[in-house]
Formats: sequence, structure tokens, C-alpha cells
Amino acid sequence: MLRGGERSDTVFLEQPCLYLSGQQQIIDLYKPQKEMYCYYAIEEKSVDTTSTKDILIDYYKKNENAYRSLFETIQLCFSKNDLKGICDCSTKSSLLSQEIMPKKYFWDLYLSLQNVKADGIIVAHTGSLVGFLFCKKPSKEINIKVSSLF
Repeated sequence: MLRGGERSDTVFLEQPCLYLSGQQQIIDLYKPQKEMYCYYAIEEKSVDTTSTKDILIDYYKKNENAYRSLFETIQLCFSKNDLKGICDCSTKSSLLSQEIMPKKYFWDLYLSLQNVKADGIIVAHTGSLVGFLFCKKPSKEINIKVSSLF
């Protein structure tokens, strides 16, 4: 019923997957063997995406090679259970998203990656979530640094 009304994403799924939002269809499920950790914040209460469809599609077409490369790399990383590679892909994808749907505090997080010893950044491309990814459970010291930053 919703397919004709709006695009959706995988925010309600409990494991990573390849999801075609335009078709609201899961193409592939990924079952990581190791845990990852994500500390995130919500920048705004909501993001108006009613007029972004055409802008985003044009942007994706313009950057097709970059997205294709990320797609191929992320599939390989999941198949090899390469958590660092997954974090790198997420960061690269977040950087691409910053050019079209910028996050207010993205650069603050990006510049703090080394300070909080994060392995990557994650964003909701058409939402307001920004956060850090960690391959290992962060220490209490890191928790304090991330908390003070957020």
C-alpha cells in the first residue's frame, strides 16, 4: 500500500541488508559474525523529504561510479566479515551524502574520528541521524569523549 506513496528504508530491520527503497524490497541479508557498535545522535526532530526524490536521483546518477564502487566493496566486506572495511564504506557513503543532504554536525564528527578512536561514521542519508561506528566495544574513556562531543 505504501509503495506508491513514499520511499522507505530499513530502519526497522534488525540486521544489515541490501534494500531497494524505491521498490521496498530486500535483495540480500547480511549476517555479520561479529558485533559492531554505534553511538549516534539525532540532529533534528524530522527531515522534510517530500521534494528530494528528483534531486537525489539526479545526484545518484551523477555519482553512479562512486556508488557502484561502494556497493561492490560493501558486499565484499560483508562476505569477508571485514568490520573495518564496512566502517570505511559507511564513512565514504556518509561523505557522499554530505554533498547532497548535509548534516549540520557531520564535520564535527568527522574531525573527531581519531580523538574518539572511532572506526567510521554513519548517517541516515535522508534523515537526521549522525554517529560513530566502532569495530570493538568502546572503553569508558571513549564513552565519556563521545558523550561530551554529543
